[in-house]
Amino acid sequence: MQGYENGKRSWVYRLQILDGAKQKSIWLTIGCPASDIETGIAGVALRLNEARGLAIRISDLIKRGGASAEQVKKALAYTCPLLEFEDFISKPFVAPETEVNFDEIPTFEEIFYQWYKLQIASKRWTHKASIQRLLGTYNTHAQKAFGYMPINQITHRMVFETLQNLFIKQDKTAKDLHTYCDAVFEMALDLQIIENNPCPPKKKFTKPNRKIEHHGTIDASRLPDLYQFITEGNSDATFKATAVALIVSALRISNIAYLR
Repeated sequence: MQGYENGKRSWVYRLQILDGAKQKSIWLTIGCPASDIETGIAGVALRLNEARGLAIRISDLIKRGGASAEQVKKALAYTCPLLEFEDFISKPFVAPETEVNFDEIPTFEEIFYQWYKLQIASKRWTHKASIQRLLGTYNTHAQKAFGYMPINQITHRMVFETLQNLFIKQDKTAKDLHTYCDAVFEMALDLQIIENNPCPPKKKFTKPNRKIEHHGTIDASRLPDLYQFITEGNSDATFKATAVALIVSALRISNIAYLR
């Protein structure tokens, strides 16, 4: 760990590589000590064991030729969930310090990662699951459809067809992806790379009328039996405490799951 005069602390890893016949050291800032609400994000918030694990993975990547030291630096500058570090490092990057090259039209993916970096820097998402959902949604749908294309060649029709198909199958995911795509196109518009935003407004899409089915209920008189079933079961103490808190508080499962 390295400390600074302003009180900031960082996890710093000494990467050793061969430069010809000599061994060369490269110092990589791989993250900073995690707070209680954010952890497991390469380049940002890491607990000690996570920082050690990331250092081992970086060393292994370099040794087997899976990435260069420069690629590792760029990946850490963008930040990503630990579980996706190896996949993320193999993707094309727009370096954080690099301005848009107006002599070459960037692809949608390049502008996406530039926008993504800004969101991470502003701490728009603090939970690693939210970041994983963002990248997973993009990689599964938008990247395959038009991520590889110069952003000025993506048409209204391409975006509409991609999102409309998704709205029919997974409307919640489609709403999220629409938000991301619209923001990326708006960024390209502000940078004067494109002249108009080809992403249609959400009201243009046809959405399925889904019937909401609620979970079943049990009679209140059976709660003592349920309590006894939980406490006498073979589950560990953490699960038992969680289950009891769930039935006593009557909160949603998600509220209980995020309790620390």
